[in-house]
Amino acid sequence: MAIKVNYILNGSLINPPLNWKDTAFEVNFDRDGNAKTKIVSTNLDFVRENTATIIDRVYDGATGGYGILEAMPLQVELERNGVIEKPFNGYIDLTKDAVFSRELCKVNATENKSIEWLEEKADGFTFEYLRSINVITNDDYKFIPYVINSVPDYKESAIAILTSYVVVQQIKESIEKVKALLVEVGNPLTAPTAIVKASLLAIYLITLIASLIDLIRDIFATLIQPVKYHACMSVKTLIERGCQHLGLTLSSSILTSGVFSKAYIMPEKLRNPIDATDNRILGFQIPQKTIQEGFYKGTLGNLLRALKDQFNAKIYIKNNVLYFERLDFNLTPPQFVLPDLYQPEYKTNADEFKANYYIAFQTDTIDKNTLQEYNGTAYQVIFRPNIILNEDLVMMKGLDEVRLPFALAKRKTDLTVPEKIIKAFLDALSIIVNGLISAMNALIQGINAIIGVINSVINALDFIGINVNFSVPTIQVISYLNLGNLIENRLNMMKLETDFTSVPKMFLMDLGTQNKFNKLTTGNETFMSAEYLYNNFHYINNFLPTSDKPNGNQYIIKEFNNVRFGFDQYQQVKENNQIIVGNSVGLIESFRWNPYDQIAYIRCRISTLLTSNINATYLIPSGK
Repeated sequence: MAIKVNYILNGSLINPPLNWKDTAFEVNFDRDGNAKTKIVSTNLDFVRENTATIIDRVYDGATGGYGILEAMPLQVELERNGVIEKPFNGYIDLTKDAVFSRELCKVNATENKSIEWLEEKADGFTFEYLRSINVITNDDYKFIPYVINSVPDYKESAIAILTSYVVVQQIKESIEKVKALLVEVGNPLTAPTAIVKASLLAIYLITLIASLIDLIRDIFATLIQPVKYHACMSVKTLIERGCQHLGLTLSSSILTSGVFSKAYIMPEKLRNPIDATDNRILGFQIPQKTIQEGFYKGTLGNLLRALKDQFNAKIYIKNNVLYFERLDFNLTPPQFVLPDLYQPEYKTNADEFKANYYIAFQTDTIDKNTLQEYNGTAYQVIFRPNIILNEDLVMMKGLDEVRLPFALAKRKTDLTVPEKIIKAFLDALSIIVNGLISAMNALIQGINAIIGVINSVINALDFIGINVNFSVPTIQVISYLNLGNLIENRLNMMKLETDFTSVPKMFLMDLGTQNKFNKLTTGNETFMSAEYLYNNFHYINNFLPTSDKPNGNQYIIKEFNNVRFGFDQYQQVKENNQIIVGNSVGLIESFRWNPYDQIAYIRCRISTLLTSNINATYLIPSGK
């Protein structure tokens, strides 16, 4: 059946390249099952008028045109019996391995919105750039409350406590002086002077109590420090904003439902300005959306690669949707059935076996909580044979290491010893201070009663025509304190050693009605752990058979030549590299299809149990 191949460059039908009959579509599938399609015959050889079109694009950037840094759209159509099929929609990349001359241009073509396109584009911008163009806005930021969990400065604390003791004594002495002055108020000769002196002393006492409260807050800030806030963003939102910039949408059962829909990343913090609300405190006691930065400090590519490692995930693009799912996820069942072809020769994937599988989060030397509470940071599985004939001949070897670029957030589950001591101190001090305030308020009420009498006399004088033109102002009573409330509900907040972090943190967070009620999820340590990641995402990589993977990750590999292969089969395999081989399911690793001959070469792997002589030892490194 005659077939015509049409090439469309920049929207115009052109003469095909010299080597068009030798041109084939080569599709290689990555570990995610993504089809990486390229037109192969080494390259595309364009001549005559096509070279002028390409050369013009190379240089028109110098005269106000698009230039060499923008690719040229290229489509390939197959025309057969009036039916047009479109196996390739992509572009010529003039920046990659291209050779130019006026007589001959050798170029390569890449498919649109392919995984290769994503890999290249996703590293071309950072999340900071998305913030600068308002793709990321202030509303995308969430705030994680945190408390400092470190050794306090006892010297400064002792000085502050001693100073507060002195102030308390001054308050006591001043109250006694006011009491003495109130006695003088009963003497008509000394009453006016005594009232003035008592009023001034009362104001002085109010000032002293205010100073005492400031001192107590300083003691608290030195020993414990108040709750502060770091900005962060949900993992889902970060990926959605990156996709938005690329004209994609996100679909992910991992990130949009279940426990990891609550996953957040707090970027590293190497600089914290002084809190505008209190210049004595480093960090932010009130979330500041316009000042703080909550975006991931890197490119979309950096983040996608990190998340792929973490969740043993695959990424593929279909119909402008970016899918992020576990490696063995398939959107559709296998469509292509491999013909019954005789091929006795095969290889195995035994060379992929690794005896040691290791997953680890980062630790942060600035935040020693990640060192002291190391559990959950790493997980290791060692594989050995169940039975051994000759130890020297055992071929179980190698390491499969997954190093994640995030540190774990540590949840505050109890008050520290200093917090308990300070809370007891503040509760006791509250009783003392409130006792002083009660005495002071009683004196103030006594003074105000006398002032009320004086003002009544003044009003009476005014009534009989004697205009005094002033009244004595009353003194406001002092509000009672509950200093123990300075130790807020700190449980389930993130704890840090300092206000700085050198490694981005990932955690699960429950959002409250207010920022101060945002807390690390109770199951954060369980789900956000290396062990959980292995048991739910990574175990499928290993050869060990499981109930849902009875053959483990074991395959035989076969190559088939001269497979009859039409456009329908080409489309089926590109969409889903799972195929049916006899009674088994296989995975196509690569194929090369010549549309002119309608023949394909196929390399595939077929799930096959090679050995069950495997035993696993599971280890949870403690960091000791």
